[in-house]
Amino acid sequence: MKPRGALFERYIIPPLSVLDARQGYWMDRKKKWQSLGIEQDIGRPENITGTNSVNGEVAEYLACTGIETMGVATSKFDPFLSEIMYTWFSKEGDVIIDPFCGGSTRGIVAQMVGRQYYGVDIRQEQIHANNCNLARFNKQYGLNLYPKWYVGDSCELVNIIPNGVKANMIFSCPPYVNLEIYSDNEKDLSTMTYDKFIIAYQEIINNCYRLLKDNAFAVFVVGEVRDKEGYYYDFVGDTKKCFLNAGFKLYNDMVLLELIGTAAMRCGRFFNASRKITKTHQNVIVFSKGNAVKTAKSLGDLKLFDIDKITNYSQLTIQTN
Repeated sequence: MKPRGALFERYIIPPLSVLDARQGYWMDRKKKWQSLGIEQDIGRPENITGTNSVNGEVAEYLACTGIETMGVATSKFDPFLSEIMYTWFSKEGDVIIDPFCGGSTRGIVAQMVGRQYYGVDIRQEQIHANNCNLARFNKQYGLNLYPKWYVGDSCELVNIIPNGVKANMIFSCPPYVNLEIYSDNEKDLSTMTYDKFIIAYQEIINNCYRLLKDNAFAVFVVGEVRDKEGYYYDFVGDTKKCFLNAGFKLYNDMVLLELIGTAAMRCGRFFNASRKITKTHQNVIVFSKGNAVKTAKSLGDLKLFDIDKITNYSQLTIQTN
């Protein structure tokens, strides 16, 4: 059943500072995306937190964040969140650049809703898996989607993205420091100490600024992470500082509420032992390069994607050119 009301009809969901993934309308839309069979977790080890000794709460933390888990420890991105951000902060035909692409979700969703997509990941295995998933997806539905994924260190993002390509929107979800360790590559941010992480992170965001057109938005999905002693790094705050240092302006700060799941059973144990609050939200932060009012005007009225046409396979008609 579709949610009723003018806000849903015009904006997919109400454009409020709280994005509530616990609501039935969110879960229904997300299930429609998932029913298409986008393999969100392929290309990564099954237990990418297995080597992480930051704290004993990794699996529990991942189990209730905005980035779902596969098994006990491999995260995957919410496709409906991708659809919302693309719809709100870009328009059809726009170029999306993603410096931390990870799996294929954001790239395939971008193409499905009529955007061009360029993603970068440091792991060859991940890019190979994404392209294999794309080939299977195109064959299954008779499509010709063409997101572009590149292997490389996003500190060199301006040299990885093809010459002449400029973004109308930056959209990404960076590694949550060393909460998940993706490889043993010394240039992989997830292997770095926090101080080194932030230095490289700043350079990547500087590259994003150079590749983003004037009067455009950048959106990052981030969450807090604890250090070895259990204290927060203030990763969300440092993300804002890095963007401001690069020349961006902070424009929107949203909270993504995720399903509580087993957190309700676990929170008391953690709280009694350490007074730690069990975290069940992420931050979705929007930054502006240039004049945000001009950006909004250039985007025009929102054009919503009719996902019901693709969830009914017999009526699958997607424009890919």
